[in-house]
Amino acid sequence: MNSPSPSNLLQSRAGINDLAMSSPVIVFDLDGTLIDTAPDLVAALNVVFAREGLPPVPYAVARNLIGGGARTMIMRGIEAEGRVIAPSEIDRFTAACHGIFAAAVLAGPRR
Repeated sequence: MNSPSPSNLLQSRAGINDLAMSSPVIVFDLDGTLIDTAPDLVAALNVVFAREGLPPVPYAVARNLIGGGARTMIMRGIEAEGRVIAPSEIDRFTAACHGIFAAAVLAGPRR
């Protein structure tokens, strides 16, 4: 009887099989540790603000607004300007920001 190799034994004990080892892997980088998406997020925020006649948020400030999603980033940006807007406007800004950011991602990497 053949003994399993140490690698096979380890994989077996870990519940890993050959199928799992050869399956494609999709990785989501939701917190920016693998890819720095801050420039794209800040750009999307500022495009939305420009469309609404609001001043742009400087990158150094906007970078600190990121975290918690686009809606939170937008609300923080509005608050940083000392403004208050209706929740329906935040919803509209958020939808626009998502569209702008998605277009930037689909356009490919920055150079």
